[in-house]
Amino acid sequence: MGAILYLDTAEHCDGLIRWSAWMASRMGHGLEIVICEAEGDSTRRRKISLDKEEQDSELAGVVVQSVKALENQDVKLARLTAPKPGAAAVVDVIEQHPDFVFCILPLDLNEPKQVGALTRKLFRAAPSHLALIRPGRSLPKDGMSFLAPLFEGAGSNALASLFRALKDDDEASVEALFDAENLSRSRRTLEKATSRATAPQRLEYDSDASKPLIDQVEDRFRQVDAVMVESTEQLSKSKSRKRLRELIVEHADDAPTAILVRSLTAGGPGLVERLIGRLRETLPVLQRDERIDLYKAMETGGKVSADFLIMMMLSSGIAALGLLQNAGAVVIGAMVVAPLMTPLVALGLALVQANAVLFRKSLAATTLGLGLGLLTSIAIGFVTPHIDLTPEIMARTEPTVIDLAIALFSGLAGAYAIARPGIGGTLVGVAIAVALVPPLATTGICLTRAAFDEALGAFLLFLTNAVTIVLGASAVFRFFDLDGARNTKAPVWVRRTNLALMLALITLLAPLAHDLSRSLRVGPARALFYPLSPDVRDRLGERIAQEEGVDVIFMARSGVRDQEGVKIVLASEKPLETAFVEDLDRIAHETLPQEIPVRVLMLQETSVIGDRSLPEP
Repeated sequence: MGAILYLDTAEHCDGLIRWSAWMASRMGHGLEIVICEAEGDSTRRRKISLDKEEQDSELAGVVVQSVKALENQDVKLARLTAPKPGAAAVVDVIEQHPDFVFCILPLDLNEPKQVGALTRKLFRAAPSHLALIRPGRSLPKDGMSFLAPLFEGAGSNALASLFRALKDDDEASVEALFDAENLSRSRRTLEKATSRATAPQRLEYDSDASKPLIDQVEDRFRQVDAVMVESTEQLSKSKSRKRLRELIVEHADDAPTAILVRSLTAGGPGLVERLIGRLRETLPVLQRDERIDLYKAMETGGKVSADFLIMMMLSSGIAALGLLQNAGAVVIGAMVVAPLMTPLVALGLALVQANAVLFRKSLAATTLGLGLGLLTSIAIGFVTPHIDLTPEIMARTEPTVIDLAIALFSGLAGAYAIARPGIGGTLVGVAIAVALVPPLATTGICLTRAAFDEALGAFLLFLTNAVTIVLGASAVFRFFDLDGARNTKAPVWVRRTNLALMLALITLLAPLAHDLSRSLRVGPARALFYPLSPDVRDRLGERIAQEEGVDVIFMARSGVRDQEGVKIVLASEKPLETAFVEDLDRIAHETLPQEIPVRVLMLQETSVIGDRSLPEP
């Protein structure tokens, strides 16, 4: 988008504007000047007209007069007001995404911290090439002389920018000073800059091996119009830059213009942040009305209400009965009607926005929903004591890292579906995938059977789902720029809650990884055969006990195919009588449907007696 100059002070205002306009024009960019001022309770950006006689502030008036003094320059004006102009400028430069950013370079070491705060924030976060300028005795013109010291071999970006600015100026001169201790690195830096931009005709480079580089700069300091340096993280902390600052302060009356150039790759967002930024550019942006609708949906669905309590109780009851019946379809139905997903997603939004009210309401709904689900499943477990733990129940008692990944992706999908209007119908699929209520119902049923290890495993699965949903939702809402406290420090309670969630997730990883390792060694928790009901098992056992010499090895119903039916494997010293087999079939079918076959298999018992007459080996 060109170049932007951010101003928050009238100091060196005219020189800053002239140098920024000159550099932007020479590099083929238009210039926009943004006046940053502390005002109001919200951020506002508006254009400024050069034709207006009176401006909104003294700084705006000074800037307008300086711009009017320019000749044939493509310059636009804007005013940015916010409670914290520095933070607002960072947001603005990210949204505008200019090719180059200009700002004042505060050099006086005695200046208070608040002076130059805007510069420091932009230096750290601006995702653009950035030039910090301290205007000196000379205003920009044709035929200027530049000094470019290559501190620690750093300077290719600064030289390339300077070469591009001087490409049409045959009278301009550039003197590149090499670091005597790193001559080869300095030469490579110059070659790199020359390959990126055509060097001016009057380019000189030299190095005095008898002097440190900063002393060479001091010798030529007052003989040039401007000094251009590339700022790197190391250089910004070095003694060389500190001495350069001191030189400009000492020679304030006749110092050359100082320009510090920071490349795009030397600051601003990192690789991951830039990739996320590019991804954001390809996605639709949530408009104001959509953000309001999203918040209202979270506020309504994330709080305790009569509808929430009723649906929570019903879904827990459906899940508990479906688990006891070993009916997967019924369990899926419980997942669909369960309302617990919304308050967990609302918790994620509350953390992102630092909304304490929404957080308390959502946490209360989550806690009450958890308690109500447990009580409902415990009640159903007590009234069905004759039903054993089914494979559907046992399958939820050994969570693994895979379940954590499922919950994380479900949280991401749920928050994304809620945030993106028009795809809310996918929430049904998300609810089925995350399965919040079934492990909660499993916990209650296992408690009534005194199966405490299984109850702990099921509750661990519920905690895994809940924690990862909150974290996943937070990540999605932050991605959509719903951060109400962006560029400001989050409140203590938000930081502590996020830390607690991360610690909980790390703590959960140990048992989840252990269960995954165990399941890989032992096999999955879901059995290939379903146990028979206690009534059928007891009656068959009574009949088998009446036969002398017959022992039970196995009695179960196939969990793979119904055609396999019930298999009863017995061990006997003699062949089984037909009447006995018919009795077993009749007893089984008094409870089981007639279409389910009952197969009785007999293993003939035998014994091997060693021959004492055989010689010892």
